[in-house]
Amino acid sequence: MSALEISFLERLTSLLSEYFQGAKVELSSNVLSPRINGHIIWDGFCDKDSAERQLLVREVIRERFGIEASMVSLLLTLTTQEYEDIMSD
Repeated sequence: MSALEISFLERLTSLLSEYFQGAKVELSSNVLSPRINGHIIWDGFCDKDSAERQLLVREVIRERFGIEASMVSLLLTLTTQEYEDIMSD
């Protein structure tokens, strides 16, 4: 992972943690695929469907980072209950 990617990963984590107050934000990338993926666990997603959640996250990232937003591959957007349900299966 290059210094640029680490810097972007840190900046992205900071942005998402600030915007989605109280969220658990876990992001990563690797040598084989430098694009960033991860998840955001936030109870503020409770009243939003999957498409609304993704649109919100993408807009927040695009507004702050512009073209750098293309470095983000996949971010799962879950509520605490959804995450717990997945982990218990």
